[in-house]
Amino acid sequence: MAAVFQTFETNADAKKQKRKEDQYKLGVCRISRQISGDPHPQTLGSGFVVKDLQGSPGFTCRYCLISSDKVFPKDNCNIESYFLDFKKLNSTDLKTVELRHVADEPSNFTRTSGLVLIPINPSKKQKKYNKDHSIFTYRPFKVSANEGIPPDENLKCYFVEEDPGRTSFSVISLALRKRSETVTMQYQLHEVNERPYTKYDDILSRGGHRKPYGAVILMRSNKEFVAVGALTFTDNEKRNICCPLFPLPLHTSKYQ
Repeated sequence: MAAVFQTFETNADAKKQKRKEDQYKLGVCRISRQISGDPHPQTLGSGFVVKDLQGSPGFTCRYCLISSDKVFPKDNCNIESYFLDFKKLNSTDLKTVELRHVADEPSNFTRTSGLVLIPINPSKKQKKYNKDHSIFTYRPFKVSANEGIPPDENLKCYFVEEDPGRTSFSVISLALRKRSETVTMQYQLHEVNERPYTKYDDILSRGGHRKPYGAVILMRSNKEFVAVGALTFTDNEKRNICCPLFPLPLHTSKYQ
């Protein structure tokens, strides 16, 4: 019996370690919305979950979904129709979460720096979305508490790239680097054998199934993935890369 228990404990530890190593994939989600008349949900972008997000004095969010305001537009944000798809460990299947069962009221969403911060909580009505659900356990990233990122820090952006049939997706990683302290648009993304990307269309040039809006920016700290910010783009025809970093300015008002 002791040998069986030890084997079980070893397997559990191995699974926990694998989840930790693959968190960059497990904590990123595909965000889609069901559109009337379309049998398949429409993919809007990427997102990610964090824990213990803090901002201005008095603002704390135990669990929070973060994405772009292009994914959750102010004038069309009915959470009843939104779905989150996460990758599963060692499986091609997806874990789908109905946002309406875990999200706070839209009036409690916070919009700042082109992003939307959505408080999520275990459901009181749906048992499968209790506090032990993966969206509240091993998927959320820790958040960097430091203001400013060292110039030599190895940062990467992670976002969704769908397969042609939209049935599944991969999590793509691109290196994020500063161009220059004197350049207004100071960040660019780097992909092997490609010129640096500075705009939204640059990223899509390698594939139109990429969904970079709402990508998470991660660094490694003490062998863990830590969220330092998110990826969005300027609100004009150029759609240059923007990288709001934590802590975000959270003095903006909450609104639906």
